[in-house]
Amino acid sequence: MHQTHTSSTKASLARSQVRLLALLYKFRFITTDIAAAVLHKDRSTLYERFALLVSRGYVLKRYDSSYRLAQKAVRYSLSTKGIAYLRKHTTAEEGSLRRHYGNKTADEALVDSHIQNAERYLLLAQSLPDHDMFTNYELTTEGVIRPFPHLYAQPRQPSGNYYYLDYVQPFTPTWLLRKRLVQHQDAEDDVDHIYPHVLLVAGNDSTERRLLSLTESSLQDFRWYITTSEQLHEHPAGPIWIDGDESTTDD
Repeated sequence: MHQTHTSSTKASLARSQVRLLALLYKFRFITTDIAAAVLHKDRSTLYERFALLVSRGYVLKRYDSSYRLAQKAVRYSLSTKGIAYLRKHTTAEEGSLRRHYGNKTADEALVDSHIQNAERYLLLAQSLPDHDMFTNYELTTEGVIRPFPHLYAQPRQPSGNYYYLDYVQPFTPTWLLRKRLVQHQDAEDDVDHIYPHVLLVAGNDSTERRLLSLTESSLQDFRWYITTSEQLHEHPAGPIWIDGDESTTDD
């Protein structure tokens, strides 16, 4: 797995500013509120830091009149200059950096999906407080299922469990659900370590029911744990995960 660290090379930005660039690398698109929650910092302070990074060309700011009507906050992402800075001054992975080059032209649906994934990151951190959390931008290709899971949780204690998290869109066709489950089962066969348990967050109740039906009595060493997006948002630290291998459904 991969984390972003600053190098000893003399940088032209303050450490707090580099930390914001690293946060953008981690999530690709974020808001000030998300940054404040992850970094445990005052929102107004981060707003000022983002404004300075935007003025210096390291960060892109996305906002237009439609955002006010939709009650959407300003979204920030790395600019080409910001990507180049991380490439030179940190150990950010090159493949992940390249995925940021389309930030300026990304459509709103893609931006929204990244904001939602950042929000799930914060919720999962509450569900698994003894774990360190990573996004798919921080994962290396070695030993990790492709396409990458949305999130990865690593225990702080040697005896803890590892987890992948996949978010499943509402109305995803059943054959695609089955394909993703098989990808995890095949990936387990290709690694020489204990495969992480898989957390499946369904976009709605019907998708959750189909996932429970597909995973019931499946054969693999890891476990499936399933919930809905609504349950994760309402009770992130509660007993919301259903063991898919042991569930019984009527579908």
